[in-house]
Amino acid sequence: MASGVALTAEQRRRIVRGDERGYSPEEIARFIPCSISAVHKWLHCWDEEGEAGLLDKPCKARQPSHVTPDEVVEIIIALVEEDPTILLSTLAKQVSELRWPNHEHRMKTRTIALLLQRSGYHKTDVWSKGGK
Repeated sequence: MASGVALTAEQRRRIVRGDERGYSPEEIARFIPCSISAVHKWLHCWDEEGEAGLLDKPCKARQPSHVTPDEVVEIIIALVEEDPTILLSTLAKQVSELRWPNHEHRMKTRTIALLLQRSGYHKTDVWSKGGK
């Protein structure tokens, strides 16, 4: 079976029926046809949610892969309020050290700039909030 091909709700129900009748995941995969991992996935969904786990879920609009926690935005704003002349690279270093002290993680300066803009800040010579 080609990977990435979505199974219908009826095929998912057949997976569950096959399992209930004692067929192995390999046998079910050959019958449907689908991958063995798909059989395991849909059996897990059935175990967790019952019939609802086999239904198509509504498609979410494009979601960002990562959303910056409010706590991090608050740290950024506090640092800018403390020193309006702070550089983005310094902000990135300080935020990373405060938020992730034992990791190599480093926030991108572009992310920090966007977060500040969304919070109403802009930079000329110094960071300020409000009008340009």
